[in-house]
Amino acid sequence: MHTYHTVYEDFTHYFSPSVRFGRLMAAAFSRRILSAAQAVIVPTEKISALLQGYGVAQPIAVIPSGLALGQFQVRPGKAERDAARRRLGFAEEDRVLLFLGRLAQEKNLEELLKFMVRQSSRVKLLLVGDGPYRGRLTDAVRELHLEDRVVFAGMVRPEEVARYYALGDVFVSASRSETQGLTYVEAMAAGLPPLCRDDPCLAEMIRDGVNGFHYRSEAEFDAKLERLLEDEPFRRAMAAAARETAFGRFSAEKFAAGVLAEYRDLLNSARAERTTAA
Repeated sequence: MHTYHTVYEDFTHYFSPSVRFGRLMAAAFSRRILSAAQAVIVPTEKISALLQGYGVAQPIAVIPSGLALGQFQVRPGKAERDAARRRLGFAEEDRVLLFLGRLAQEKNLEELLKFMVRQSSRVKLLLVGDGPYRGRLTDAVRELHLEDRVVFAGMVRPEEVARYYALGDVFVSASRSETQGLTYVEAMAAGLPPLCRDDPCLAEMIRDGVNGFHYRSEAEFDAKLERLLEDEPFRRAMAAAARETAFGRFSAEKFAAGVLAEYRDLLNSARAERTTAA
C-alpha cells in the first residue's frame, strides 16, 4: 500500500522552468513508484484524478488525511487574544486575515498581497511561517507600500499553532498546489472561516457560503471578504459550521479507521488469492 500526498509537478519549478517537462517527470516518477504497490491511498478526488491521468493502474482509495485536533478544542479568551494581537502591532479595531504555512512560490502569496492594496487600512494580513520565498514577499510588501498592513510572524512551534489561528478573523490562501490543505482543516477547527482560491482539493472540504468561501477572481475575493467582515452573525455561523466540518470529517481517528479498513481489504484479498492458488 502506498499513500500518495504530494502534487510533485507543482514543485518542479525549483529545477526546471518547463511546466510540460515537469509534469512528464512527475508522471513517470509516480508510475514507477506506484508500480511496486498493490493499492494506493490519496487524500482527495483531485489526486485520484491526477494519478489516473498519469496512467497509474493500481486501485486508488480516497481517504481524507486526519489531524490531531485536540489543541483546537478551546479558544483563548478575548483578553488573551487582544493582548497577543497588540504584541504583533494590531489595533483592537483591525480585522486580521491570516495565512499559516510555508512561504514558497507555489503558495501564490503575492496574489494575496496584490488583493490587500484594495482593502481598507484597517484590514491587515498576518503571515505565519517561513520559507524560501520570504525575501521576495518582503520586497513585494515594500513595492506595494504595505509595510503597515502586512506582518511576518515567522516560524512558530507546533504547540503554538492554535494560538496563532485564534488571532485571525478570516483564514486566507491563494494556493493551487494543495493535495488536501491540512492548514485549512486546522483553521476550520480553530473556528476561522476560510476564504481560499478555488481548487479541486477543496470540493470535499469547503461548502461555499456555508463553512467557508472559494474565490476565482479579485472581485469575488473582495465581495466575499466584505461579507465576512461586515456581517458578524454570518461570520460566526460560518465559523461554527467550519469547526463542525473539521472535527466531524477530518479527525485523526476517522482517518485511522479508513486506512485500517483499506489495509484489511488488501490483506483479505491477498489471502483469498493464496487460497485460490493453493
